[in-house]
Amino acid sequence: MPIKENLEFRISEDFETVEAGLDEAGRGCFLGPVVAACVIWPLDDTFCVLDDPLAGMIDDSKKISKKRLPEVAEFIKENALAYGIGIVSESRIDEVNIRNAAMEAMHQALAKAEEKLNFSPDLLLVDGNYFKKYVSPLTGEEIEYCTYVSGDSRIFSIACASILAKCARDQYIHKLVADNPELLDYGIDTNVGYGTLKHREAIIEKGPTKFHRQSFNLTGNDAL
Repeated sequence: MPIKENLEFRISEDFETVEAGLDEAGRGCFLGPVVAACVIWPLDDTFCVLDDPLAGMIDDSKKISKKRLPEVAEFIKENALAYGIGIVSESRIDEVNIRNAAMEAMHQALAKAEEKLNFSPDLLLVDGNYFKKYVSPLTGEEIEYCTYVSGDSRIFSIACASILAKCARDQYIHKLVADNPELLDYGIDTNVGYGTLKHREAIIEKGPTKFHRQSFNLTGNDAL
């Protein structure tokens, strides 16, 4: 099964430019960290792994079932040239705001992928419409980037990053709930921090926990 028709494997016309896809998960959550991932694939799409049925499942993470998501994430980790995960806590989000925290998470993820490769990608493909310039710790030089609205449903490497970011964040939240069962009252085991009705009602009734993003208007318009 080839990759989905809606996804471009590469943006560059040549097969010399090393591209890295970047995306984040949890930006709009009321609770917990924002998590980002960076995924770098080999320079061409001729290697046989893309014929694997799991490669054909790769898409925007929101379009993949919760049951299959971990399996697809493992496929990406095993077959990508390199990947990295960045996590920025709720306290840091409160300190620098969510947009800057998401950028920090992306920079962390990229630095980890670079460390595994021991060289820098040539081009960053970023989901969204904003990115803060990144200077490689390996070269001391800024890496060129392009942003793509709905990039996770347009570009293969960004879709892969969206999957790794969501899977990593879900795993983080599930462990958080296991260690802090009081979060069950907020429905965090199922909403993973997003503002569902049960979550919003619990915030109003019980107040926010130490894991909530205190800078968000959780008891005002954000909660109702």
